Amino acid sequence: MLIAYLLISKSLGLVFSLAGDTGSRFLTIMLVDKEDPKDIAKAMIIAGEKPIDVARITGLSPSTMTRIKQSLPDDVLARISEEKFIRLQDSIMDHLEITLDTMGEILSQFNDKEWRGKQNAQELAASYGIFADKSTRIIEATEAANIARENQSRRLEP
Repeated sequence: MLIAYLLISKSLGLVFSLAGDTGSRFLTIMLVDKEDPKDIAKAMIIAGEKPIDVARITGLSPSTMTRIKQSLPDDVLARISEEKFIRLQDSIMDHLEITLDTMGEILSQFNDKEWRGKQNAQELAASYGIFADKSTRIIEATEAANIARENQSRRLEP
């Protein structure tokens, strides 16, 4: 995910923002009053920054951030929502890959007959049950994510 914004011109306060994932890019260019924290906050939100981070940086209250975000055009809000969804999806997938790799390494230990013979049968059964349960939950979460992605796509279609 690429999120960037640049304040280009001290006199004009021109903000250039580029945001999107590898499959899409959104370009926004806007003039802002570089002395107005609300203008700067608006540009940062459009560029994909989290409102809580923008509030901290600009010193604006969370309620002001909410009003700024609500004042944005629907197509910009839809784009921000889509980008957030993509970032969340990427984070979940990264975590899932690490979890699956770790589970695979632990499960490979179960193939060691000598090691397995030294383990308590009840503990092995509990571990197996946990891994089976987690695998099922991962499959369910993947299916739910696919449904959510389809629903999100439908909401964004004109």
